[in-house]
Amino acid sequence: MSLKFKKKEVKMPREVLLKSRPLKNPGIKYEEKNGEIHLALERKKTLSASLLAKIFIVPRNKVLILDKIGSEVWKLCDGKNKLVDIIKQLSKNHKLSQYEAEVSLMEYFKILAKRGIIGLEVSKKDVEKG
Repeated sequence: MSLKFKKKEVKMPREVLLKSRPLKNPGIKYEEKNGEIHLALERKKTLSASLLAKIFIVPRNKVLILDKIGSEVWKLCDGKNKLVDIIKQLSKNHKLSQYEAEVSLMEYFKILAKRGIIGLEVSKKDVEKG
C-alpha cells in the first residue's frame, strides 16, 4: 500500500525551496538493477481501470524506470541533502551550470511530486526567514 502525499501546490520563495529536503514517498517500493532505479507504482483504482483489469490482464503495479541521472537524484533524496546540495552535485557530476542543473531538477521534481513519488520537507525556521 502506498502512502498518498498531499498534492497541494504551495508557492514558496526560491530561497526557502532551495533549503528544502526532498524525501522519497516511503510507500513506494523500489530496487536498483544495473545502476537504474525501478519504482513500483500502484495503479489508480478507478471504475474504468477496474473494468479493464477484469477484461485484460493488468498488473497491480506499474514499473517506472529512472535513467542514470534520475537514479542519481533518487539516491540523493534521503532527507539529509538539501535541494541546493543536489543541484551542486548534479552541476559538478554532469558539467552543467548551476542554473541548468537547477532548472532541470525543478522540472523533474515537479513531475515526481505531481505523481506522489517525492515530497519536500521544509524547516519551520526557513519558512519564517523566507
